[in-house]
Amino acid sequence: MMIRLLTNLLKKYTGGEMKIIKRALPVIIVITMIIATSGLSFADPFYPLGAKAISASSGVVGGTAAVTVPFSVNLKNISNDTTAASVTWTGVTSGTTSWLAADQYIAVTGYATYSDWGIQIYTDNTNYTGTGSPAGLINTVNTLYSLPMAWRTKTTLLAAGSVELQIVQKTVGGYVVLADGTTPAISYYPWFFMLDKNGDMDSVTGGVQPFGNYQAEATFIGSAGYHHAPGSVNYSTPTATDTTYYIYLGANYTMATPGAAYETGSLAVMMYRL
Repeated sequence: MMIRLLTNLLKKYTGGEMKIIKRALPVIIVITMIIATSGLSFADPFYPLGAKAISASSGVVGGTAAVTVPFSVNLKNISNDTTAASVTWTGVTSGTTSWLAADQYIAVTGYATYSDWGIQIYTDNTNYTGTGSPAGLINTVNTLYSLPMAWRTKTTLLAAGSVELQIVQKTVGGYVVLADGTTPAISYYPWFFMLDKNGDMDSVTGGVQPFGNYQAEATFIGSAGYHHAPGSVNYSTPTATDTTYYIYLGANYTMATPGAAYETGSLAVMMYRL
């Protein structure tokens, strides 16, 4: 079609006009070539001209996976740092006391170099006969009833009466969380609800989600880091492998029965590896 157009133009014009056509022709040809080649594809076929496979290996990794800091647990009184025989609460009054920190703390050490390890805390209340969560303190006379417990961990000691030992229950975004009294806004929630080895770990999802070999919301230190508040983002690296972790406990006495006693079947602190 382009050649026919040029032939007609040559027949119609002569002289100076012909020179104009000659000067314009190269431009027309260039444009025509661009249009003609713009749809070409060079992706297929593909012809490899040579290849060589190279292996990659780390070799034997040095060191030995092991417990580098021995695991130890000591129960002590907050008031004077002396050794305690059991966890107790002072000043509990039915109908008045809600969340209250215990009079003792647990000092824990332990560190390992396994790829998956941790130290966790939980109750093991096999004597609970109710339908709710077995975690916490169980009524010693009527085992249908329990009181929730909570825990938090610090790398520094807290004094008796510290605002960080206050436990404030809030609902944020539809979730119940436990704050301390460090700021008026109370925007940090370092207290974990105590879990029980025999309970359902998820009250929202249908069916029973049992306590696992690695339970993140019960583990406060391990290969994932130092778990200082509930949630997957609240991990940090410990300051040193020989750090002592101080666990503080609390219980909610809002539903406590006057004259009754409550206790755990077992309160366990366990170091593990997967």
